[in-house]
Amino acid sequence: MEKARRRLASMEAEFIRSLLAGGPYPAGSDLRGMQATSQLLRSKRLRHLAKAWPELAQILGNAFRERAIELLDSNGLRQPAHAVQDGLTLALELRAEGPIPDGLRLRLLTVQLRYRWQRGRLQPLDGRTCGSRDAWWSRSAFRD
Repeated sequence: MEKARRRLASMEAEFIRSLLAGGPYPAGSDLRGMQATSQLLRSKRLRHLAKAWPELAQILGNAFRERAIELLDSNGLRQPAHAVQDGLTLALELRAEGPIPDGLRLRLLTVQLRYRWQRGRLQPLDGRTCGSRDAWWSRSAFRD
């Protein structure tokens, strides 16, 4: 029985990974349905990113979607989804490319004061789970 549970858990994990990565999908899957679901997950992630980081959407304008998709493709759709972490990654990329507007610089500072990196994930300083409404970051995680 335990072997069957582990196998099922492994299959479920692979199913989720394939959806988040946009493929390849498990054999026997409904290809069109899986692709549609993957696209819906990506669109939802982009909406949450734009809502969490309106400065990025404003700065990048029409290029926002393209840059955000590049980011998600290169980093994969992490589970659990975390728009603050996605936005931070994109904002840091922009900062590395050159000067950024003051509004984005202030947003980065706010995030640095409220969160810290722990085990490759963004963790709020107040102990809440990532993605919680009032989560916080640490300064030390983002030293240049």
